[in-house]
Amino acid sequence: MKLETEAEVTARGGVSLRATGLYGPPPPGRAHKWKELFGQFADGEAIPPRAATELHVGDLAQAVAICVGQPTPPVLNVSDIVLDRHELLAAWSRVSGIVGPLPDHADKGAVNEMDCTRLRALGWRPRGRAGLVPALRALV
Repeated sequence: MKLETEAEVTARGGVSLRATGLYGPPPPGRAHKWKELFGQFADGEAIPPRAATELHVGDLAQAVAICVGQPTPPVLNVSDIVLDRHELLAAWSRVSGIVGPLPDHADKGAVNEMDCTRLRALGWRPRGRAGLVPALRALV
């Protein structure tokens, strides 16, 4: 279905942005993506190791803005950092003061990172790891 949608968008002269997992402030009335995970951490539950790619919602918005009004490739990958739950929960603990058992580090080498070279060539500059702690502070 995604491939068919991308083909239709391309046929209409648009661009498809393939975004990875998004973090940041949730839409009004919605919980943030890590609410359940942070609750499990606070409750002392054992959390399995996992690593994944993450992208701040503001960086996705920046990618959209870059694509408006200029020629772009028909499909662009949008991804930023590889984050494992150990790092995430350690940062959350520092920011929130909540203490819980940290999972083992995950194998970041097993994560299939998206190549964002074409988007970067258009001037896109995501916030990287520097964006994580401010986003977590906003969730406290």
